[in-house]
Amino acid sequence: MPLGSLKEILLYPYDQDINANTLQNVLENCALTKFQHRLDEINNWSQVLSLGEQQLIAFARVFLHAPDFIFLDESTSALDEKTESHIYENLRKYLPHSTIISVGHRSSLQQYHETVIILSSDDKELELAAEV
Repeated sequence: MPLGSLKEILLYPYDQDINANTLQNVLENCALTKFQHRLDEINNWSQVLSLGEQQLIAFARVFLHAPDFIFLDESTSALDEKTESHIYENLRKYLPHSTIISVGHRSSLQQYHETVIILSSDDKELELAAEV
């Protein structure tokens, strides 16, 4: 988390001109409503936000930047399954044309993808899930 206002954290790494209503909607979609009134607050957010909240900030960035390809590596590891479900449902709803590739240990991730790839060696197994 870079230092700065919550708005700057959300827009990182780009300096975009996005209105407060859009940012508040994104925070709501990412289960971060308790921070909606703190957009201009400057803080050391890595110490203020829990690990789960930091992961949700990363998802807020995804929604704001709307990339064509989204690579998620253990991106919901600090979230409960209800919040994880909420986030993936919103990814499908608001970014329907984005390709989502998730890497993780949770079997719950599989339900959000059409294709699952399992890579294994003698002593390890790695699952990749992708929705195209």
